[in-house]
Amino acid sequence: MDWFQAAWLVCQPGGVSALELQQALGVASYQTAWAWLHKLRREMAPLAERRLSGLVEVGAASIGGRAAVTGLKTRCGGLVALAVGVRGRRLGRARMEAIAAAKQKNLGAFVTSAVEARSTVRTGGSPGPRGLKNPRFRHVLAALPPDLLGVHRVAEQLSQWPSATLHGTVRATHLPGYLDGFAFRFNHRTARSPGPRFGWLLERAVRAEATPYRRLVRPGGQPDATWPKWRVCC
Repeated sequence: MDWFQAAWLVCQPGGVSALELQQALGVASYQTAWAWLHKLRREMAPLAERRLSGLVEVGAASIGGRAAVTGLKTRCGGLVALAVGVRGRRLGRARMEAIAAAKQKNLGAFVTSAVEARSTVRTGGSPGPRGLKNPRFRHVLAALPPDLLGVHRVAEQLSQWPSATLHGTVRATHLPGYLDGFAFRFNHRTARSPGPRFGWLLERAVRAEATPYRRLVRPGGQPDATWPKWRVCC
């Protein structure tokens, strides 16, 4: 029953932090709650990876603390490339991906992976047309100021999410997992209840392969000896 409750809490519109999950489940170990949370976030990725089509707005945002804005080397936070489908005044699904820097080549590569061919990509002037020069897409500059674009609204929600839900900074190592969780809820935001999200996530979870804790702590490598397991960020 704890797994069902954990999945239900993860599917709520605002999400849940590891500390909140630990308290809700009544488990003694924060490490256990954190591991469960990240295993569920891993299963949110497939929906977040579906490509966008039609008119798509693209931009970039920082998340996780001041260091992400100043460009200092840090293990907390990072830069995120964003794309969101636009249907008139309404926003559709969103895609997001951690990037090393807001350079044209990084944003161009993100657009290629996130947007279907023959779609129209709209930006607020950055990245420039040369950065998105690709025969697969039609690139246009928005007539509105960048802060009035739909992608800017998504960026604002994303930047507020760590302090509102996670109650702290976001580790750069685990940023992709956090983005998957955010995109999963954003793309299901029109559902009247968390039920559809809950059912889809459970279906994915029961089919998933087991993920060792060491792979959760240090994706793609060995656990970081300088960061004790019990201090893993939410």
